[in-house]
Order: sequence, then C-alpha cells, then structure tokens
Amino acid sequence: MNKFFKIVLAICFCWALNFCFAASSGSIPKNINDTGITTCSDASTNNLACPINDYPNQDAQSGRDVTKNSIYDGRSGLSFTKISAKGSVLKASATRWNCVKDNTTNLVWEVKTTNGDLHDQHNTYTWYESDNKKNGGSAGKKNGGVCFLSQCDSQAYVYAVNATKYCGYKDWRLPTLEELISIASLESNSLSIDISYFPNTQNHWFWSSTPLAFNSDYAWGVVFNSGFSSMFIKSGSGYIRLVRG
Repeated sequence: MNKFFKIVLAICFCWALNFCFAASSGSIPKNINDTGITTCSDASTNNLACPINDYPNQDAQSGRDVTKNSIYDGRSGLSFTKISAKGSVLKASATRWNCVKDNTTNLVWEVKTTNGDLHDQHNTYTWYESDNKKNGGSAGKKNGGVCFLSQCDSQAYVYAVNATKYCGYKDWRLPTLEELISIASLESNSLSIDISYFPNTQNHWFWSSTPLAFNSDYAWGVVFNSGFSSMFIKSGSGYIRLVRG
C-alpha cells in the first residue's frame, strides 16, 4: 500500500475513534508508540529523505521515530525486550524467545510459533465473548476457526493460554484495538510489524477485543499487511496475538 495512503488512513482512523468504538475491557496506553514512518514524501514520490521543500512537518520529522530511533531494541522508534517462556528477560541477541515486552507501553505480547502447538501462526479463531459487558451485545461465534485446540474461538484461546501460565503470567487477554495498533509499524510496504521481535506474523488480520459500536455482529481487527484497522464479522476466522498488562 502507498505510504501516503497509510498516513491518510491513520489520520482518518484517529478522527473516528470516538464515533466508532464500543467500550472495551482495556484502556488506551498512557504512553503510545509512533507510526514507524521514517521517510518523507512529496506529491509523487515516497521514501525520500527529510526534510522536503514545500512539504514541511511530515510524520517522520517528529515523535519517537526521530527521538528514540535505536537499532538495538526495535525499528523506527519502537522499543522491545525479549522474554522467555518462564518470564525471564533475555538479551536482544537471543535467538529463542516466547514473548515481547513493549518498553513504551509496558504491555507484554505473545510471539507466534511454527511448530503446530497452541501458539502456532496458522491457528485461526472466531470472535467469541460470553460476557455481555464486554461483547457489545453479541457474543459472537463459538468454535469456528481451525486450531490446535478442540474449540477454536477467542475466549477458549484466552482460557487455554492462561492455564499454561505463559511467560510467567495468567492474565492474558485479547488486546483492545488501540493496543493492537500500537505495535504496527507503517514504514513497511509488506508486513507492518517488526519481525525481528514478532516473527511468524501472518500477513493478514488479527482480532482485537473491541466490538463495533453500531453493529454488534462485528468487531475490530488490524490487518498486518498494511497496518490499518477494519471491521470483521465475529463469525469470521482471524488470527490472534494475546497481550497482558
């Protein structure tokens, strides 16, 4: 997707936040990440060095993309720490890790695998939440995905991961839309996430816990081949990356 179009989508999305979201179980992080965009554009060309005459004050010229852009803990102003299966902090050079802590938001994220287990990248789930205080008026669909478990929906997956005390925690949950967007890095034109910390990410959409305010049969998700958000019917099969904190 054209980078300029991504920026426009991000602006429109932020403008629409107060109009489209139902109440969700999480909250907007006190500290938020930047967009991950580190180059500028003019009327016809992307990925140019900043600044550009006649096109001032672009995204890449301010925020964490500029002030906190270290190559040692995440790309484009993002800052991550690798975590082991037992919850131990690992060096950035570690070749095996199970979770990632976002050092800006203090959220801890699940990392997907490729070995066919509970966390495998290919597992899909329908959106299901039995608590009427959280589901926006519709519980969604039980067991409509294809996964390692006998029941493939978001609520069953949350229960299963918490039962294992994954990375030392048992308070895993679906992220809110705001939280899920926070790990998107919009600089990339292929996979909008830092794969050096989040390998095995599917080039597709991931569920958030946020139901759509004006149609309870839908919930929000983030599409990681572009980094933008969209609404998806709860009976559809999507991917999940759990969060805690």
